Amino acid sequence: MYDPSTGTFTATGIMVAARLYHSAVLLGSGKVLIVSGAEYRGKGAPLDLRAELYDPASGTFAATGTPVSINASTGEDYVHPTATLLQDGRVLVTWTSGLAELYDPRTGVFSATGSMIATREYEAGTQTLLANGTVLVTGGLVFGAIGSAEVYDPSTEAFRPTGTMTTRRGRHTATLLRDGTVLIAGANQEGWGALGSTELYDPETGVFSAGGSLATPRYWHTATLVDDGNVLMAGGIVGEWSTTGSAELYTAGRAAPVPVGPNTLHDWRASASGNKVPVIEPVPGARAASSSAVASAPAADGGEAAQPANLVATASGSGVVLTWIGPRGAAPVRYAISGGTAPHTSTLPVIVTADASNRYTIPALPPGSYYFTVFAVLADGLSPPSNEAGVAAAGSWSASGPPSGALAVIEDGFITATWTPAPGVDALYQVEIGGGPGRADAAVLTTTQPSVTYPAGATTSYVRVRAVRGATVSAPSNEVSVPATTVCTAAPLEPVLLPPSTINGETTISWLPAGGSRADYYRVVGAGPSGPTTITSPGAGTSLTAGLEPGTYDIRVAAINACGVGVASNVFIFTVPGKSGAN
Repeated sequence: MYDPSTGTFTATGIMVAARLYHSAVLLGSGKVLIVSGAEYRGKGAPLDLRAELYDPASGTFAATGTPVSINASTGEDYVHPTATLLQDGRVLVTWTSGLAELYDPRTGVFSATGSMIATREYEAGTQTLLANGTVLVTGGLVFGAIGSAEVYDPSTEAFRPTGTMTTRRGRHTATLLRDGTVLIAGANQEGWGALGSTELYDPETGVFSAGGSLATPRYWHTATLVDDGNVLMAGGIVGEWSTTGSAELYTAGRAAPVPVGPNTLHDWRASASGNKVPVIEPVPGARAASSSAVASAPAADGGEAAQPANLVATASGSGVVLTWIGPRGAAPVRYAISGGTAPHTSTLPVIVTADASNRYTIPALPPGSYYFTVFAVLADGLSPPSNEAGVAAAGSWSASGPPSGALAVIEDGFITATWTPAPGVDALYQVEIGGGPGRADAAVLTTTQPSVTYPAGATTSYVRVRAVRGATVSAPSNEVSVPATTVCTAAPLEPVLLPPSTINGETTISWLPAGGSRADYYRVVGAGPSGPTTITSPGAGTSLTAGLEPGTYDIRVAAINACGVGVASNVFIFTVPGKSGAN
């Protein structure tokens, strides 16, 4: 196991079987499924064909089900599987014979599914999970590279044809980009050496189009989507069998990748981290689309819902790392993370990320199992939810002390607040702004940095800061006051309603503050199990906590000031659990 916090490797358990050319997939539970590539014990000797699971909590491997396609395969078919985690938590496994099957982590059983249209012998090309939940299969080698492609649809458990690549490819890479297209780079054509061309696949049209050329033609390289949406390509083979240590960066929207070296890469990483936006800004725009915490459905027009996908939760030290793929065809402002201690619950404080990065680290959590869902905060509201990902946190956790030394400076109509963090590592900070001492009725902002800048209000405001660590919020820092500078000029724009959470029988409904003119207060309206529901906030805070009766609620929120009522937010459907704890 490699620990990035210390830069060290440590030994872990021994696998059930020695393997070569196998496939390993991180499951939503945090365990790793390892398929085939089974041990070869000499001519005529039996093979251990069982798949196995690695449990990072115990550091042990254990056998699970046996792939059903192996019994129908011949030759070395069992050696070269390609496995892809689907959005529903199952794993698609394809074989060089063209056979395919599904692994269900809930039962540990493999079952046959539709076969591929093309036989992709020796190597099965690439498999890429698309934002709509289908899987793109490209290329491969069948006595030379092939250019065909197909798409697997989990809802029908069948493969269907799609466009043909512009170039025949094998041993290439296929990477899903932030805009939903797939970058296909490099290749080998058996006897033709390394290829330097790239192409892009558009899932909406099913068409491949030529892209720019690699700085160094290569195959069997790696292609990694990094946090800012670019793709880092490294290593591989050039010519026929000469390896390379070079790397290059594909920048989304650029005609061709750019070569990078150690210094260039270092500078680029520093630039990426320096561009993070630490403040939750008001989100203007038209009325938001509906969202549901209960289920994710296609868009009303029959199109594909723009939502995060392929959420994976991984234990890291005493905390958790969450990664996901951004929504297709949309540009998130940031993300909202809902979590609970049981499946399909929201019993942790909702986290709003500081920017649109598709990776988030919670440094520390109490020991136990956790289940997370991610929503994209879009310019016009909140997206439907991602898949749910579970993980076991190792613990070694302690609550955070409060920040100290809070200061506030006003300049050109904006307030900049700064503070000194408490000792330890905090996930983020919660900045409370109120119309009076000890109140948070103007706004609640979150940031990963020890400072925040926001527009000044129409009255004197009071500012304090809390540290958020794991599932808890610290006591407040010292409080500072800031004089008024602005007045109401129009009704506020609409707020963005976030996933509600229910903790110890109390439900918290929260939202991002409305843009435009400052809100004086907010009104939550909708329907509950006993009929219409209306809750008015006592001030301009961005959350309400109430003891709601068990049942399903359909709510939205609007901002109000002396100039009028703003447009209502997105709709959110959620369930308050009963005494049994079901949700």
